[in-house]
Amino acid sequence: MAAAVGAAPVQHPERIVVLGDRVLFDEGTELASVSLAAAIALRALQLAGVGVVLATGASAPKVQSVVQRFALMAGVAEYGGPATPTSERSEGERRAEEQLSSLRTALRADTQLVLAPNRLHSVRACRVVEGRAVPIGGPEGRELLERLRLTDVALRVTPLHTDFFASDATRATRQSSALGCVVPPGVPLVVVAGSAADEWTLKAVPLVFAPLGVLRAHRPERGQRLTRMGRLPSEVLWFAVWHLLPSTQLRQQAAEMLASVQCPDWIPEPLCRRPAPAEPRWLQIGRLDPTPVSSPVPMSVKVR
Repeated sequence: MAAAVGAAPVQHPERIVVLGDRVLFDEGTELASVSLAAAIALRALQLAGVGVVLATGASAPKVQSVVQRFALMAGVAEYGGPATPTSERSEGERRAEEQLSSLRTALRADTQLVLAPNRLHSVRACRVVEGRAVPIGGPEGRELLERLRLTDVALRVTPLHTDFFASDATRATRQSSALGCVVPPGVPLVVVAGSAADEWTLKAVPLVFAPLGVLRAHRPERGQRLTRMGRLPSEVLWFAVWHLLPSTQLRQQAAEMLASVQCPDWIPEPLCRRPAPAEPRWLQIGRLDPTPVSSPVPMSVKVR
């Protein structure tokens, strides 16, 4: 897919788009799931000189693989850890890593549990019951953390598994620090969210795009603008690109790519669906009460 759209890196971006969970990955799995529309959207952003950073709960090796294939700027994996190893760690991060190591040892002693391999900054665990994955329940997980006195570890329960990670990943300062490690200083950030796990990333970014049914309880921070449209994360990314592209010419080029690029035969049909290349309808939320407004004015981005 990356080769079909001609993915190429952006050297000096004047804006960064942060892609959240489920935009380029299947929900609850480590499988990259990039739709045709999402691949073309990534290329359109690159043509406009907009950098892209992937921030997701997937493992660091998987995130880095997608970053390399689609020539993205960088990746943040496993709820706040860099996708590429770094020696720069705070005291809190080192303490959380030690506690996560203790947690792995305790979980491996339970023969009913299965731990996901290759996770560098978190622990993903589940039980296999009657042939399907079942997460560790919230009360059981919290009781385990309290019993082991793991005060710097938090958890998130999904339909398939339970993720344990550094508790300060839920704070805006940690997310700002994680993004600051992979993006140039002073570059404006935009988030395209895809799941409830992105709520913590949103705290560090002033402009957010999200599906209509996701993050319903999210309350925009002071000065933050939340724009909703579409129902699938890949659709939201495409519509966000329509908003971010600064010129009619680039929009036309993206629409022509969407119409002409052929989806490989082995790609599942849902990933090959093409959204209508037309101006989407918007719902912007800048306060606690959702208020419909007119279509927003495209941002100013230098075309390269």
